[in-house]
Amino acid sequence: MFFRARPLHLLWLLALATLFSLSTRAQEITPLQIVQGFPVTAAGINSQDAYFGSNAGTIQVMTPGSYCDTTVLLSNGHTLQFSPGTYYVNIAGADSNSGNVTWAVKGAGSNQTTLKSCPSSNKDVITSQNFGSFTGGSNFYGVYHPIIQGLTIDGNKASETAGFGIRLYGRAVAPNDVLVQNAYQDGWWLEWGGTESDTGSGTQVNGNSTVIESDYNGGNGFTFKGVTGALNQIPVLIAHNNGGWGFQTGTNIIVGQINVYSNTSGGCDVQANGGLTASNADCDTSTGWGLLEEASGGAINIGGGIIGGGIPLELRSTAGGTIVGSISNPAAATTCIKINGGGNFVIAVGFIGCSTSLVTFTSEASQDSISGISNVATTLLSGSPAQGDFINISAPSANYYFQVPTATIHAGGWAPVMPTTNGTLLGAGNTDIHFQSFTSSTTCSTAGSVGATCTTASISLPTAEADTNYRVAVTGIGPTNVPVIQTVTKSNSSLTITIAALTAAAATFASYDITVTHQ
Repeated sequence: MFFRARPLHLLWLLALATLFSLSTRAQEITPLQIVQGFPVTAAGINSQDAYFGSNAGTIQVMTPGSYCDTTVLLSNGHTLQFSPGTYYVNIAGADSNSGNVTWAVKGAGSNQTTLKSCPSSNKDVITSQNFGSFTGGSNFYGVYHPIIQGLTIDGNKASETAGFGIRLYGRAVAPNDVLVQNAYQDGWWLEWGGTESDTGSGTQVNGNSTVIESDYNGGNGFTFKGVTGALNQIPVLIAHNNGGWGFQTGTNIIVGQINVYSNTSGGCDVQANGGLTASNADCDTSTGWGLLEEASGGAINIGGGIIGGGIPLELRSTAGGTIVGSISNPAAATTCIKINGGGNFVIAVGFIGCSTSLVTFTSEASQDSISGISNVATTLLSGSPAQGDFINISAPSANYYFQVPTATIHAGGWAPVMPTTNGTLLGAGNTDIHFQSFTSSTTCSTAGSVGATCTTASISLPTAEADTNYRVAVTGIGPTNVPVIQTVTKSNSSLTITIAALTAAAATFASYDITVTHQ
């Protein structure tokens, strides 16, 4: 009996088919979970995730639709890659309390791939599996350097009673091109409470992103908690129409461009232990605060931008910083800048629409330097600035306030000393003259006998004094024979001079140099 040999390539195909059959049986992946090798249910995703085990691997999800049969569990080192479309899904990534664990969730772009919370799940769209045991704590780990990229995250708040868009505890989070919207609670919650220890690779804490956005969420657009580490390098941050703050930070963040507006509680909130550095910050809202620095908040440094709101800017901490930009559009009867326990700030701004007052000093705790110009007539200051403040602000209608913190002014190599008690400096040409010097040719001639006198007609002061409590010094110029000045009679606006002849010849002066000093 003869047997025909099978071609070699057919033997290879049979072997591969057998291996695939065994592996899929081992993982119990049913035809309802896998279509043409790609999962179409959450259980199917979890089966492929388990199949990869401790090896790195990418799970491709190609079919938009519902993945609500269970929560997707993503293990360490695994990437979940979604094609364009809308996917109803809730994802919990791995975390650890003793070592680095990482994973990635990616889409085709925030304009193409949407992950939407499963209706009535009341879960976060993306979270870490043990977030509840980590939050508020100080563990160094959690999730390390997770990547979330190219996605719109939709919290589906109309169908939920709880849930965040993205909520993670961990270090060095790396979101890129991610829009979070419609979460029942906050859009983003990023937290890490460990102690920084950059001793080698895998211990870094700095999180970086590109453009991230958060809109139409029930709570804050962004909440940053813990110490520096979760996410602190953000080129562009956008948040609008959220039910809480645009962003609220209890950690130090560095942002290139902030654009937050139309958020119910306010624009930008720097909490205790938080800090903000921004190249340009537009913190704006129609209600609440534009920018609030809470008590014990960290330093705020802003290179430009527009800060506006019901209370545009309120500072309650002495951590200090530099704020440059425009302060605008407060609510009726509200000041534009409120120093309320704050201090150590350098503020250089334009005031826009601040018709009630520019700066209110409620409880200034340390010195400040404030300069600016208002575009509308207004009260400049409410309350009293600290003696150590430098202030140079002005508004239309010749309304100016200038204050220096020291009695000595250094200029041109000179160091004149200002008076340290209340009073008005000697000057000329303003409405509070305390020093006047002028020459008058209004004169008179005496009779030709010894002791004869005459009195000049009224000589007007260049500027009237408030009263007659001023000192006057008169020097006669160009005498004829031997006249002497006998008396000066004063009113608040003029004076007369009486002279006498010392010889039996008529005497006079051609003119008089007159100096008036008010005390």
